[in-house]
Amino acid sequence: MKKTYLSYAVAACMGLCALATACSDSDAHSYMPTFEGFDAPKTASPGDSVTVYARQSKKGTLIYHARYTWSYYYDYATENGTGRVESDPTYQTVCYDMEPDDPQFRFYVPDSATSVVVTFVGDYDYSAQGDNAYDGSDTSTGSVSNGYIRPVTSNVAGGKSKGSVRITIR
Repeated sequence: MKKTYLSYAVAACMGLCALATACSDSDAHSYMPTFEGFDAPKTASPGDSVTVYARQSKKGTLIYHARYTWSYYYDYATENGTGRVESDPTYQTVCYDMEPDDPQFRFYVPDSATSVVVTFVGDYDYSAQGDNAYDGSDTSTGSVSNGYIRPVTSNVAGGKSKGSVRITIR
């Protein structure tokens, strides 16, 4: 009889130990990528095909879904000063963990443009629990090569980064 109780006690202890180690502090967390800025030409000519890359300095981890929104506006000269035209947004959706490449966008410089500003927004849905890392404050170091991309929010379910870059038309 004592052996039976001892066997149950040992089995219960082993079960509790297994349960305790299954939920350890080393559980995986999701993190969105961080960006160093844009890889874009500083100048372009009307009619040029321009490709802009959002360069990641550190890839994200455990992100199952990423939605990229790209748009641009351009200024043009008028008799009374300057006018502005905004493009329709372009959307890209990727399974980030399978396609963690730098996001890219291609457009043609309009013939009447005097300058172009390209805007990028990256929305990320996490596969695991994320951290409440960003509250919308400016966390950039200012060390971007061309334009800027900053984290806007990051919480337990996902995160968002956005930024823009200006291209001068010659």
